[in-house]
Amino acid sequence: MNNINEITLRLNREIEPYLGQLNYGNLRKTESFPEQHEKEYIFMVVYENCLLSTNCSGLYITENESGEIKAEVDSEKTLPLEKAVDLFISKIKDIPNERMEKTKKDFKTKKSFEKSLAELCKNRIETEIYTEQELKILREYYFKLKRIVVAEDNKNILVAYEHVFDMVGKDLDLILRVDYVENGEQLVTLFKEDKEGYNLIITDHNMPKLTGLEASKQIRELDKEIPICILSGDDLKDEALEAGANEFLEKPPKIKYFEDLFKKYFIFQ
Repeated sequence: MNNINEITLRLNREIEPYLGQLNYGNLRKTESFPEQHEKEYIFMVVYENCLLSTNCSGLYITENESGEIKAEVDSEKTLPLEKAVDLFISKIKDIPNERMEKTKKDFKTKKSFEKSLAELCKNRIETEIYTEQELKILREYYFKLKRIVVAEDNKNILVAYEHVFDMVGKDLDLILRVDYVENGEQLVTLFKEDKEGYNLIITDHNMPKLTGLEASKQIRELDKEIPICILSGDDLKDEALEAGANEFLEKPPKIKYFEDLFKKYFIFQ
């Protein structure tokens, strides 16, 4: 690959069919003459005059009158020509992943994603934002994504929870995002800030500032639907249910208890 024609052929061969398959834009090549004795060739992927990728503006190749070629991809400058072309192709092919990761960051829950998507569909611009392949992957992701908030003042138990949730989440093919707080007061504050974001609350009872029972009562006044599970070494099942909890688990809980809990509220809904 020693000249522009060979580069053009390779990019057309490797990128154009890929973009067409994903309903993206087209690879375009332009030529500019910034100086009298230099030619600059610019390759980029555009859709409706907008670049598709935030991390990839294009492949720039400059050839001087003596035939010396310099290549550049974004901040990567003076690359060997072969390496520059490889980098450009890899970045273009990473566009779907990049777009989906941005979506996952912007919309933390299935509810917020579907709400946004509904607005897009209402304005009939969904196909301009996501391809069918992206929508399928995103919906599968949000179907598996479950957000949990855990209140526990014993840090050793929190470490154990992290291990258990990771293991159980993988076994059940769930994507668990867990936030941890150290007392009931923090739990109520966090829930107020993101009432629609969580799928499950797990709280210890004996905690400083606000107990699990007291926190559950306050949360239940804010939301009648969010599942709440209270854990305690004391027999507080009746009190927990009266406080608005859906479940009560004796401490220390077994791994199977969490498996059953997640199945009940995340899978067999």
